[in-house]
Amino acid sequence: MEPEMTVSTDGKYIFNHAGTIFRATTLKSTNMTYVTTIDPFSAIAFDPAQGVFYTSDADFVTMYDSTSFEILNSWFVDGYVDKLFVRNGKVIMLTTEMPYENDVEVQSVQIFDPNENE
Repeated sequence: MEPEMTVSTDGKYIFNHAGTIFRATTLKSTNMTYVTTIDPFSAIAFDPAQGVFYTSDADFVTMYDSTSFEILNSWFVDGYVDKLFVRNGKVIMLTTEMPYENDVEVQSVQIFDPNENE
């Protein structure tokens, strides 16, 4: 199991970056009980207004339904995604890429509107 974990913005779930999702409750009998498994990821961001969350692994971003945990869509992006954020329905990615032939890594901010790519 990966040591990195993220709690959902509503506080109901704990996401292990290996892809295992657990319940987060105040009851000892149900806290940390298994919910489901998704693909492993290195970054995660939640969009409660849209009822979705996003994960990334390397240059691949996946959108999941927050209730069913089903994959809704996925995209390849330029560079390696270091961090994910959601603001006003847009996915903001901090990425590392090598856009030139000189092996120099460049950090960039990419803003992606998942609604424009359906």
